[in-house]
Amino acid sequence: MLFLWACTAPPPSTSADDTAADVDCCKPMVADWNAAEVQASVDRLLANGLPEPLGPVAAFRRLIDSQSQECPGRQGYNIEAYFGCMSREGWYWSGITVLSEMDPEQFIFVGDFFAVDPQGYSWVGAGDLARFSQGGEQTWFVHGTWGYPPGGGWMQVQSSSYLEYTAKGDNFLIQGAFGIGEDAVDFEALRLEGGVLGGELRVRDGGGGWWSWTVEKAGCGPLSFEGGAPVDDGACLIDAEVLETMRQRLEGA
Repeated sequence: MLFLWACTAPPPSTSADDTAADVDCCKPMVADWNAAEVQASVDRLLANGLPEPLGPVAAFRRLIDSQSQECPGRQGYNIEAYFGCMSREGWYWSGITVLSEMDPEQFIFVGDFFAVDPQGYSWVGAGDLARFSQGGEQTWFVHGTWGYPPGGGWMQVQSSSYLEYTAKGDNFLIQGAFGIGEDAVDFEALRLEGGVLGGELRVRDGGGGWWSWTVEKAGCGPLSFEGGAPVDDGACLIDAEVLETMRQRLEGA
C-alpha cells in the first residue's frame, strides 16, 4: 500500500498564484486612450501628409545630378557605395540604390542607403517606391523606412510604412499601414467611391491594442476598441479631402 501511494502523481496545483495567472491571461485589453486621444494620434500622423513615392524619387534625382561621379560611385541613378565615401560636395554616402524606369509614367526605386548632408541631416532610405499603370488602373506604393528632415512634406519625419494606392475611374483606395514613433494606423481598404468616403481604419492604442473606425454616413461612424461597444458612434477621424488630395498629388493634378 505504501508503495502504491509513493507512485501516485500529486494532485494538480490549485494555489492562489496559479489561479490568478489563469485569470490574468484571459482579461480583455483595456484602452489607454479615449476617443479624443485616438483622433490626436491620427492628426499627428497626417500632419505632414501621407507617404507617397513621387516626391522622394524626384528629390533623389536632383540630388544625384548635383554629386560628383567618384562618390557615391554611380551609373545613372544606381548607386553602389558599399564601404561609404565622402563626396566633393560634402555628402557622406553608404549603401545601394536601383532606379528602374519602364517609361515616364512607370518606375520602381529600390534603396538600402544612408546619407548625411553637409549640414548634418541624415537621409535614410530602406525599401521600395513605385508607380505602375495598366488597363486604366494606376498603382503607387511606399514600402519600408524613409526620411530626410529638409525633404519637406512627409519626408521631414522618418516613418515606416507599407502603403499601396490604387486609382481607377472615380474610385481611389488606400491599403496598408503607416507609423511614426508610437503612432500607427492600418488602412483597412479606406476608399473614395465617387467622392464618398468608405471603408475602415484601425489606430494603435498607447497600450498596444487597436481601435477600429468604420466609415458610415457622411464620412463618420462608430469607433470601438478591440471589438467592444462603440465609445463614439459618430467619430470622423479622416476627412474625404485627405484621400482626394493624395489622389491629385499622385496623378499630378
